[in-house]
Amino acid sequence: MHVLIVEDDPIVADVLGMTLEEAGHFKTTANTIETALSELKHNRIDAILLDLNLPDGDGTRLARLVRKNHILVPILVISGNSGIDEKITALGAGADGYLTKPFDRYELMANLDAIMRRTHGHGSATI
Repeated sequence: MHVLIVEDDPIVADVLGMTLEEAGHFKTTANTIETALSELKHNRIDAILLDLNLPDGDGTRLARLVRKNHILVPILVISGNSGIDEKITALGAGADGYLTKPFDRYELMANLDAIMRRTHGHGSATI
C-alpha cells in the first residue's frame, strides 16, 4: 500500500513513515496542501494520513478538494485537535476516520487497516 503522509512536523512525519514502512507499506510525504495535491496528481496513492494544521491552510480543504474531484482514496485525519467540532468538520469534509494525537502506532495501523477494508469492499453486506 502507498500512503501519502500530509504532515508539516518533520518529526511526526518521520515517525508515521517508519511505522508504515515497518508494516510493509510505502510512503510519500507532503508538508503542504499544494504539495499533497501534486503528489496525488503524479502518484498512485492508496490512502492519505492528513494533519489538519498545515502551513497553507486547514487539512479539511484538502479533503474537500479530493472528494470534489471524485478521488476515492481513503483519508484518515491525524490531529492534535480533539474537539468534537473539529472531528465533525473533518468527517463532513470527506475524511473516513479521525485519530487524535498522541496515539499508539498499533492504533494507527488498526484504524488504517479498518478504513482500507471498508473502502475497498473487503466486507460483506450479507450476514
